[in-house]
Amino acid sequence: MLSPQEVSLFGVVAQVVWFVLVFAFVIGLAVLSTKWIAGARYRRGAGGNLHLIESIAVGQQTYLQLVRAGDKYIVIGVSRTGVSFVCEVAGEQVTLPEHRNIGEGVVPERFEKYLQSFIHKKTDHKDTKE
Repeated sequence: MLSPQEVSLFGVVAQVVWFVLVFAFVIGLAVLSTKWIAGARYRRGAGGNLHLIESIAVGQQTYLQLVRAGDKYIVIGVSRTGVSFVCEVAGEQVTLPEHRNIGEGVVPERFEKYLQSFIHKKTDHKDTKE
C-alpha cells in the first residue's frame, strides 16, 4: 500500500480522467443501444403492408385512425379497452399528406401547430403592450 507521500498528483489526475472516459463510454453505449432497440421496432414494419396514415383524438384516450392495410384503407377506433373496425374508405377518397411519409406519427405536426399558436399569442401580447 502506498503512503500519502508516494501518491503523485499526476497519478490522481490520470485516474480521474480514466474514470471520466470510462463513464462517458458506458453512457454513450447505453444511449446507442437504446436508440438501436427503439429503432428495431420501426424497422420491423418498414416496407410492410400496414401504415398509419392519420390519427385524431375524439375523446380522452380514444382515437380514430386511418390505416392502410395492403391496398385498402380502413378506419379503426382505438381506446384503452380495445380496437374496433369502423369502416372501409375507398382509396380515391384518401388524400395522403405530402409533407411527411406514410407511417410517421402526428406528434411533430401537432407540436408545430402548438408552437405557431404560442408564437402568435406572444406577438399579439407584445403588440398590445406597445
